[in-house]
Amino acid sequence: MKYLYIPLSIITTIMLNSCTKSDDISGSGTLKFEFEHGYAGNELVLGAANTANSQGEVLKVSAATYIVSNIELTKEDGTIFTVPKSQSYFIVDASNTGSSLLTLPNIPAANYKAIKFGIGVDQTQYALGASGQGDLWTLAQNAGMTWSWASGYKFLKFEGTFTSSTVTADTSFMV
Repeated sequence: MKYLYIPLSIITTIMLNSCTKSDDISGSGTLKFEFEHGYAGNELVLGAANTANSQGEVLKVSAATYIVSNIELTKEDGTIFTVPKSQSYFIVDASNTGSSLLTLPNIPAANYKAIKFGIGVDQTQYALGASGQGDLWTLAQNAGMTWSWASGYKFLKFEGTFTSSTVTADTSFMV
């Protein structure tokens, strides 16, 4: 599987600039939402020892990068607005705070109650091959989110070192 959905709980801020208090909502605007990175109930700090997890492992994360895609917004009435795929792929890198704030243009004004998105590249987009994916392939390559031996994507890069009660020397991990 090259694509999966994750819960809304990692989103911390959603702002819809076109939203008004009036019942007469029309037009379109820009939607911005931001990701916060956490680990074991605390803020994720790259390059530093983070809070131990339930297994007693202490991680020093050096990279936390992922592809956000296929964004859908659910209105209060239950209808879904699907953001066009050409505007629905982003690379979020925990080492670049600017990449955590995603901006979606041309969102119809409405009262939205939920957002759904994937992590990774869906099968349809992947099947287009590198030449059919436009800017996504270039963005992914520049961010180190492609495999060097094939034209596939890394949908998540989570790397660093860990220690535990039984592993006392920093030991590499890669997800």
